[in-house]
Amino acid sequence: KFPSTATMAAVLDADVIVGCVDGWDTRDDLNTFALTNRIPYVDIGIAVIGADARRGMRVGGQITIVTPDGPCLRCIGLVTDDRVAAARQRRQGYTDDDTAEPQVVSLNGTVASEAVTAALMLISGDDRLVPYRRYSYPPGALSAVDVTKKPACPACQHADLAAVPSPTSPGTPQQPATHYLVQRLRKAILSILR
Repeated sequence: KFPSTATMAAVLDADVIVGCVDGWDTRDDLNTFALTNRIPYVDIGIAVIGADARRGMRVGGQITIVTPDGPCLRCIGLVTDDRVAAARQRRQGYTDDDTAEPQVVSLNGTVASEAVTAALMLISGDDRLVPYRRYSYPPGALSAVDVTKKPACPACQHADLAAVPSPTSPGTPQQPATHYLVQRLRKAILSILR
């Protein structure tokens, strides 16, 4: 369970965090942890919407990549105070809403495969990642959504990302977050070789 002391200690040394959790509260905790510790975070989720008189079953979901220099889950608007509060109340048993959220394993597998690809791209230093993509079924399509980092984002401000010195020297363009990860991997490899 996140954020227990044991899980935070285990995840602290990760090169990439992949989150596939159900609660908005846990997503918020992972988002804040990843930002604070400058660890890239890939978040995925699926929601099944049951059939009604007008339409059959529909599925919506997302694949989001949070990096220290990009938008986070709160910047994008996926995580909100209302969603976090409702999830915490539900988890703590303060609401009567115990409605099961249906899942479809094949559709979960689709976004999980995309998360694995994103993690591999982050580890390899590939900076062509799309920060936020929506999944919809039918038709089973992923579409990129244009998102930007919000200056007043509470999660980014909490992580104090502005206080982190750029890995580049003054006057040079900011490197993508994958540059940070490559530096971290090089440091780990050098420590192994010593």
